[in-house]
Amino acid sequence: MKRAVVYTAAIALLLSGGATAATEASANTRQQEIRERQCRFQYLDPGTWTDREEQRTLDCVVEKFGPIDGGVSKARAVGECESSWYRFASNGGSYLGIFQHAASAWMGRVQWAMPDGWRVGPWTHWQNPRSQIVTTIRMVRAGGWGPWACA
Repeated sequence: MKRAVVYTAAIALLLSGGATAATEASANTRQQEIRERQCRFQYLDPGTWTDREEQRTLDCVVEKFGPIDGGVSKARAVGECESSWYRFASNGGSYLGIFQHAASAWMGRVQWAMPDGWRVGPWTHWQNPRSQIVTTIRMVRAGGWGPWACA
C-alpha cells in the first residue's frame, strides 16, 4: 500500500511539472558552476557588463592562473591607468580595450591566451572584457608587465 502512495505521489509530481522545475533548477546550478569555473560573470547583473562583473572576472582569472606580479591590485591599477578601466577604449584604433592591447596583435594574443573550454560567446572580440582580462593576465604570467607603459 505504501508503494502505491509513493508512486501516486511521484506521478502527481511529474504531471504537475514539479520534476521539471527541479530538473531546471539542477541544470541552472550546473550552468552556474560551469560559468564560475570559466570566470564568466556577465550574468550577475542584467544588461551589459558592469564593473562588479569585471572585477569578479579579474579576481577569478588571477586565482585560476596563479599569482601575478603585484596581484589583482596591480592589474586593476594598470587597467585604470591605461584606459580608466573602459573596455571600449581605443587610442585611434591602434591600442584597444581596458589594457590597451595593440590592435594588430589582438587576434593572436587572444587565441593564444584563451583556454579551449573557455572559448564561448564573442571571445575573440576585443570589446569583450573577459577576453581582455584573460589575455592580459595570461600574458603577465608568461612574461611580466613589460608591454604596459602604466606598469
